[in-house]
Amino acid sequence: MTAMAHRKHRPLERFPDGALHAEAAVPLHRLKPGTSGIIARIEKEEPELLKYLATLGLLPQTKVEVEEVAPFGGPVLVRVGSSRYALGRKVAAKILVKER
Repeated sequence: MTAMAHRKHRPLERFPDGALHAEAAVPLHRLKPGTSGIIARIEKEEPELLKYLATLGLLPQTKVEVEEVAPFGGPVLVRVGSSRYALGRKVAAKILVKER
């Protein structure tokens, strides 16, 4: 297989100049505390997970700030607007954000 075959598929985004570019998004749990980003997408769109995240206001194009990342695979404390939530590491890993 070629090197391209081993690369993870990344959605493409069309920019104003008409060019397509790979969307640069990272899993939420990888952001450092005090860092914010805009939710780009949710990986593995499981209906129950999407409903849960929607009730928290964690939707694409929403600003989210990481306040704390617990050690040893613990939860990620995030702020969305004036609300704070503790997300499990597996859930946070499915939320892809563009750093701001």
